[in-house]
Amino acid sequence: MQIKHCTVFACAFDVFSCLVFFYLENDLTVREFFLFQGIFYLTSFLAEIPVGYVADNVSKKNCLIISFVIFMFINCIWLSFRGAYFVLIGEILFAISKVIMDNVVAGYLYDYLSSKSIQQQMVKYYGYTNFYLSAGTVLASLFGTYIYSKFGFSAVFFGEIMLITVSIILVCLLPQIETYKKIKHSLKEKIHDFIETSTSFYKQDKIKYYVLYSGLLTSYSILFSLSFQHLMQNALLPIVFFGIVAFLNHGIRAFASIFASKIAHLIKIKQMIIPLFIMYILAFIFIFTIANIKNFSMIIFLIFLICVIIGFQLLFTICHISRLHKFVNTDDRGKIMMFNNLFSKILVSIVLISNIFIAKLGFINYYIIAFIVMVFACFFITKNLLKVKED
Repeated sequence: MQIKHCTVFACAFDVFSCLVFFYLENDLTVREFFLFQGIFYLTSFLAEIPVGYVADNVSKKNCLIISFVIFMFINCIWLSFRGAYFVLIGEILFAISKVIMDNVVAGYLYDYLSSKSIQQQMVKYYGYTNFYLSAGTVLASLFGTYIYSKFGFSAVFFGEIMLITVSIILVCLLPQIETYKKIKHSLKEKIHDFIETSTSFYKQDKIKYYVLYSGLLTSYSILFSLSFQHLMQNALLPIVFFGIVAFLNHGIRAFASIFASKIAHLIKIKQMIIPLFIMYILAFIFIFTIANIKNFSMIIFLIFLICVIIGFQLLFTICHISRLHKFVNTDDRGKIMMFNNLFSKILVSIVLISNIFIAKLGFINYYIIAFIVMVFACFFITKNLLKVKED
């Protein structure tokens, strides 16, 4: 499917492997980096229902085109303007673009597989889609960092614009999947309907606790990934290591995605719950260790271990999202995907934005607070998850 090429091209030459330097070049601090990333996820949270409303009235293929066009516009802004205001505008627009992409890709893929009567292979193909997305970001970590180190961010943005143009052409070549004609609702009706649906799903333990656990782990994975750049900058690692770490992070994600269907057949999703809890405790121990050492090799090794843990979290999330499709009908699938995304986005936005206040206590104290919150939350959710009976 052309969608794999779209995701690869869209990520190539990406700036995000060295985003903290882009912020510093725009006279922003690391604390403001975390703040703006928090605003990014808060925007993602607020955009979920309006985007869902748009997705109900526009075909999934056209939504994908809109997402890529917005992404291109962001690169044009960052290529042409400098300053905190334009950085923030770009982050907000990128949040909207990503929400559209996240909400549409899984649904489009499921509809496509259904049209071929192979929807039972959703785990396999959704894993492949995530693999190609991560593969594109792996290319970004290598080429983007290299181009930035040699030519600066302007060259990165110019290259991104060219490749997104290719992505838009590829999206236009995707087949238009015909589904049943939806009854269109006003935005007010959409919000009311979503609240009712979410309340209904919240009463279902076989959905609720998996959504909470997946959302919690996803939010902390994002916190870990964003912290890599700050930790490396603090340890004065050369710019080349930023590309290496991004390569490791997204490379491991790519392999986790492509092996998702095989592992899903070998291990039940419930068997991943406690091991993931233990892994995240270890991840915090690694973070605390990195913050207190200056040995380049040891820092990269510990970050690699955290990337492996994030890979296991992605594996769990892919299996979880694919599992959700069993419990919902076509009418409710978009709503449950929104419900699934909202928790992680609002949680990570709170975690990142709170950094602007808690950071006054110091970086280590901020992570101690985050660690305590994670342990108590995971313990509560895990205890209830283990009581859930699978159908």
